[in-house]
Order: sequence, then structure tokens, then C-alpha cells
Amino acid sequence: MIKKLFKYFLKGLLIVAPFIIVSYIIIGFASFLKKLFPSFPTLYTFFIVIILTIVVGFLFSSKLAKDINTGIKKVLKKFPLVYHIYTSVNKLVTSFVGKDSIFENPVWVDLGNDRRKIGFVTRENMKEFELNEHAAVYFPDSFSLSGETIIIPKNQISEIQAKKEGAFALAISGGMKIKENE
Repeated sequence: MIKKLFKYFLKGLLIVAPFIIVSYIIIGFASFLKKLFPSFPTLYTFFIVIILTIVVGFLFSSKLAKDINTGIKKVLKKFPLVYHIYTSVNKLVTSFVGKDSIFENPVWVDLGNDRRKIGFVTRENMKEFELNEHAAVYFPDSFSLSGETIIIPKNQISEIQAKKEGAFALAISGGMKIKENE
């Protein structure tokens, strides 16, 4: 029982920790700027934090940043739990916004009885697992950043003739119609 609770705690931590850490950093940085420039309105401070975050993102897209990231990973490998959290957060972030986004290939999965579920093919080739006619499909949960991956026979998968952004919005919004001008 305690082992299961600890396992759930670690899974929850992997999901919650990145948001807490990012929020803490942004709020801390905004507070620092507010102390440095007390006459700045709070809204300006917020925009400065956003702009500086974009600049840091741009700088960390360079070759130097990749070398720094490799060095950080080498150091973190000496601390398995920290390394696991770091790589999980990194994979989560790149799966949403990176060039290796898992949301590139939206599909319908036939559930039978004229029911379908929207998902994203994350791995088309399952031969390594002796499942030649199967693909891995990720199903995002509505109103959440979590989801599940299920290995599905390819004959139950069909491509969606829609933009990936629209398919993703449909999946995570619980099917609610989103107005274009919002």
C-alpha cells in the first residue's frame, strides 16, 4: 500500500513539479525586477519577464546552449532521481513545443459501434516489439497535460483531414467548440 502511494506521489511530482518550478522562477524573477525598478508598473515587469524568457529561449536554441545542455545532463546523470525528473520535464516541454512534437500526426482510432477517439501517432513502427501491424497512439486527456499511449492495430487508425492544432484543441477541450475570434 505504501509502495503504491509512493509511486503515485512520484508520478504526481513529475507532473506538478515543472509547473511549480517554472512559476516560482517567473514570480521570483518578477519580484527581483520589481525591487530593482520599484517605479515600474507590475504589467511592465510582467512583459519584461516574458521578453527575457523569449530571449533566453532564443539563446538556448544555439549550438553553445546545446553543449551546455549536454554538460548539464552529464552532471545530472550522477543523481538518477534528479536526472529522471530533468529528462521527463525536457521531454514533456519538447513534446508540446519542440521540433519533435508528438502532436504532428492526428488520427482517429475506431473504437467500434461507430465511435472514434482522437489521438496522435507517436510511433508508427512497433516491429521492435514484434507488433508489425500496430502503431503507438497517444491520447491526451481533456483539460489536462496528461494522457496515455496505447498500441493500436493500424487497421483501426485513420488520418484526420484537419490541422493538427484543431485536432489538439478538440482533444484537450473535451470536444467543446472554440470560437475562432477568442
